Amino acid sequence: MEQANFAFAKKLVQAINPLPIWGPKTWVLVSGGTATASSKLLAKSANVHNMQAGLPNAAKGDLCVWITPSNAKDYVAAAGLAAKGVTVVLVNGLFKDPRSVSAAATMAYFYKPLTYNSAVVGCLLRVYPGTWAVVDAVTNQQLAVYNDTNILVSGTNTPDLRSSGKLVQKAVDQRAIRARSTQ
Repeated sequence: MEQANFAFAKKLVQAINPLPIWGPKTWVLVSGGTATASSKLLAKSANVHNMQAGLPNAAKGDLCVWITPSNAKDYVAAAGLAAKGVTVVLVNGLFKDPRSVSAAATMAYFYKPLTYNSAVVGCLLRVYPGTWAVVDAVTNQQLAVYNDTNILVSGTNTPDLRSSGKLVQKAVDQRAIRARSTQ
């Protein structure tokens, strides 16, 4: 999943700022050991900044694409950058509670594996501005489509996974029933 996050960040940065010389100063924020790998993948698309060194020297009008923020401190730092006028895009955040990210934020890129009996049997995904989709991992069939109003927990930008989980469980159960009936 880490490589997918970096690949998405590279496409995002290049789409937003195809000519870095004229566009906003662009930063890709990463944590720990991923900085070296991401630097190679992102090449000259952006300034790669390891968050272990603290906040980047981003200014009003700059763009920060933060790959996989993972704790409350990351979200506080992201909010601080945004308050300074820096555009902050969070890619596949891992830690959230109702206070972590403003409900006004948009979940642009999201991938959540869904499990049943300890096996990954589906996923919930979104690539903004598209809708949220529940996909069966075995058949690649789209099981449902949601928009923000019918999947996000009220007052947050966090999807409620209960209905998505039930859909993939039902798909697994239906496959098992069909398999037994053909034996």
